[in-house]
Amino acid sequence: MSSISIEWLAQLPLEEQEKVLSRLAKNDDLCPIEINGKKFFVPEEVIFLIDSLWAQLGNADPFPQSG
Repeated sequence: MSSISIEWLAQLPLEEQEKVLSRLAKNDDLCPIEINGKKFFVPEEVIFLIDSLWAQLGNADPFPQSG
């Protein structure tokens, strides 16, 4: 089994690392979105905001990269 390192997370103090990981573990409403080939997990509300702004631009379908 290989290990994975998240470099920016490893640079935080231990207490901050625990806060970040705890929030991610508890937050079931995170949705994936891909931007410039990188995948991010954002709250569902952000996806709704993106879709709403996309619709305001006159697009009928949801934003193509939203979860």
